[in-house]
Amino acid sequence: MFSHRSHQYAEKAKLVGLVNAMADLHKRRRVIQKDDRGATLLDREAVRFKNLFEKYSIDTTATTPGDASNTVNHLMQFIDSAFYGIHKKKIEDKILGMDPTKFVGTINSMAALGSLSFNFLQIGNQFVLDNLMVREEAIAGEFFDNSDL
Repeated sequence: MFSHRSHQYAEKAKLVGLVNAMADLHKRRRVIQKDDRGATLLDREAVRFKNLFEKYSIDTTATTPGDASNTVNHLMQFIDSAFYGIHKKKIEDKILGMDPTKFVGTINSMAALGSLSFNFLQIGNQFVLDNLMVREEAIAGEFFDNSDL
């Protein structure tokens, strides 16, 4: 197992520069803005400048920085997951002093109890199923793990 990890480290060390360069290029590129129907938006200032100085070729397409796009966010999540092995981001926010996942779980439990309205057989069944599903998610370890329970 150690030889596999050391080989994997050596191979990743060869690629780390290429991976970081690719991520940097995607962050630096400009993304064309589109409206809700998919039509390309125009930059009003560029259009006004082009009308004043027709001899200059100006691109009138409105763009935003690449690091603000969802494509770059997905790429960075993929690189973190596949290349660096980072599968989850720790949420530092608290809701009423609780972890957001535990808070939502508590709210869901109260809603389930209210909707089941003292059907004890169904309440027990729901309790078992909910705990099994939470444990399954913890074992998968994508969003949280056993230490968070």
